[in-house]
Amino acid sequence: MKLHRSVPFVLFGFTLAVAAWGPIGETEITAEEILKHVKYLASDKLEGRRAGTRGDKKAARYITREFRSYGLKPMGDSRRSFRHSFEFISGVKLGRRNCLEVKSVDGTQTLKLHKDFRPVGFSASGSAEGRLVFAGYGIDADDPDYHDYEGVDVDGKVVVILRHSPDGTNPHGEFSRFAALRYKAMTARENGASAVIFVTGPEDDPDENYLMKLRYDQSFADSGIPVVMVTQKRAKELISLARHDLSEVQKKMNEDQTPFSFDIPASVSVKVSVEKVSSRSVNLVGAVEGTDPDLSDQYVVVGAHYDHLGWGGGGSLAPDTVAIHNGADDNASGTSGLLELAQWFSEHPQKRSVVFAAFGAEELGLLGSAALADEPPFPLESVAAMVNMDMIGRLKDTTLVVGGAGTSSIWKEMVSEMAGQFDLSPKFDDAGYGSSDHQSFYLKDIPVLFLFTGTHENYHRPSDDWDLINADGEERVVRLAAEIIAELTSRSSRPDFIKVKQEQPTRGGFAVSLGTIPDYAGTEVKGMQLSGVREGSSADKGGLQAGDIIIMLGAKEVKSIYDYMYALQELELDKTVPIVVRRDGEEVKLEVTPVRRRE
Repeated sequence: MKLHRSVPFVLFGFTLAVAAWGPIGETEITAEEILKHVKYLASDKLEGRRAGTRGDKKAARYITREFRSYGLKPMGDSRRSFRHSFEFISGVKLGRRNCLEVKSVDGTQTLKLHKDFRPVGFSASGSAEGRLVFAGYGIDADDPDYHDYEGVDVDGKVVVILRHSPDGTNPHGEFSRFAALRYKAMTARENGASAVIFVTGPEDDPDENYLMKLRYDQSFADSGIPVVMVTQKRAKELISLARHDLSEVQKKMNEDQTPFSFDIPASVSVKVSVEKVSSRSVNLVGAVEGTDPDLSDQYVVVGAHYDHLGWGGGGSLAPDTVAIHNGADDNASGTSGLLELAQWFSEHPQKRSVVFAAFGAEELGLLGSAALADEPPFPLESVAAMVNMDMIGRLKDTTLVVGGAGTSSIWKEMVSEMAGQFDLSPKFDDAGYGSSDHQSFYLKDIPVLFLFTGTHENYHRPSDDWDLINADGEERVVRLAAEIIAELTSRSSRPDFIKVKQEQPTRGGFAVSLGTIPDYAGTEVKGMQLSGVREGSSADKGGLQAGDIIIMLGAKEVKSIYDYMYALQELELDKTVPIVVRRDGEEVKLEVTPVRRRE
């Protein structure tokens, strides 16, 4: 890489520290070097870089070697290390005591673990016993009017519930939003059930011996009651005790679209032990120190996450496919851009210092960037701005999405004037919140910019490979990023910060919104912890604030983010409801009014 000194010049009122990127930029930040980084990070050797895995560690070592070769100053857990470590929950495993026993007029039957039954990953650990009740699909809803719990008393009892819904496995059916197992378990708990037994009905799968794998759904909070799954074969035996046939029962419910619940003359004793598995990952953090004695103690943070989805599973849009998800665009592209920028600025130090951060565990909920923002190796109040790159490798024409554009008054003019040099047309999105690591810094009242070339059909699928990267397009994006960073590190004043009001919410399947921002790093709490609330939103007006843990919404108890989402979808537009949060160890009762979610 051939390097040249920068020459200051003035463009439309902005004093830039980098020369207009003609032949200089082309030789210093190149498509060839970008693609070299992408090819390695998105290679099968790294097995998709899921946080906490061997591939994740290999990627971290690669980034560390590059940072060291550029001469960056280590900003990790020690003065000699680039590694900023954090811990997270990566999975679940079964403990020692998991048993299921059925007592009926035919005697006592002990079911075999992994052959006849298996705990569900979000099950609470503990014991329960009670009479059996078949509760159909476990739905209790007013719209559509469908109540599996009408006509049966499940208080203190164990309920047998079918997976899916009266629409079968149709993800777009009228009942599809009630098909999630977390929702069914919460509804059973709300109706007083002591435990849940799930089964896949014969109308959905003829395999009588199928059991779901034990999976972690990225929420530390459990369902509040023991939850297991039994094979269809064993479920048929239980249903037959009530003189019913499971196949006929499910077929009737599906055809009539009508609940059919009943008591089963048997009792169950269940013991479940599900343990959370902790893992560690790292952010890689290095800096180029500023040259101006008056400004060098201020920082511009440049970030990109380096993790992805490993062999699939949670987060994959090909959920039934076991294959390496290489994540070339998401986010080997952003990481490659980060490395190119780190190399360039290491030879072109500016007045302010530049911190380069490769974030871990972004796919698990912005965990790495949240950890860095919460415990930074530099004074957070000294951060002038944060620039984030996520999925910058699939430029389609000239359109570049620029997020965070409303978080400072200087962004739109500055980026618009610079983008033309690189044949880029910025499409501005004001929101500081989002599904990438800039959000962690916006929550700390830091102006942010988010560069993104858009989604595509390969997103979160095994097909996101290096050969689909538009390296020439990414070069233009990275060169623009360099121009922006050079301006931010050399201008006399810091960008102002603006809290964007009532931002565009993340897309979702709910008709109403409160404007809450979940804290995905708050994994060890019972409830839903908030990292913030949108300015001017219902939550903001109702008095909710960052750090609150929502434990009740309306009449629903909230033990996890899933409980919150299911409670939210049942709220009525413009109808004020009570909400209870835990704040500084005390319960605080508030009120919120749901508003229409904007698409």
